[in-house]
Amino acid sequence: MTSENTIDWEPDDPSSDEDVLDLSHLPEATNSATIRLNLGDEKAAMIVYNSLRVDKEPKRSKAIRELTVNGQFLVANITCVDPKYLQKSIANLFEMCHLAKSTIDLVGAYQYKPPAEKNEQPAKKKNKK
Repeated sequence: MTSENTIDWEPDDPSSDEDVLDLSHLPEATNSATIRLNLGDEKAAMIVYNSLRVDKEPKRSKAIRELTVNGQFLVANITCVDPKYLQKSIANLFEMCHLAKSTIDLVGAYQYKPPAEKNEQPAKKKNKK
C-alpha cells in the first residue's frame, strides 16, 4: 500500500495501464476485491463486459463495481463498506459471468443446417429382419 487512500496495483506489470486506484471518495473502513477472469479471447471478454456493465449493483448493497477489459481478461474492481455485501457482489459477478460465457459457448457451437430441399426424398430406412 502506498498511502492511506490509494492501493498500488503492481506497477511493474506491463499489462496493467492502471497503477493506482483512488479510494478517497469511500469511507475509511473499505473492503475491496480485484478479480481478473480469463474468458478465452478478447471478443468473449468484450461481450461479457457489455452484458455486465448495464447490470448495476442494487442500491441496498452499496457496493461499487468497476469493470474493464484487458485483452482476454475481464477485470472487476469491487469496493464496499460491508464485507457481507462485498461477498454477495462477488458471487453475483461470478454467476453472471458464468451465464454469459455459457451462452457464448452455446451460440458459438451452433452450426446452421439448412432444411433439405422439397424435391429431395429422405433416404428410406431399411427394415432389418
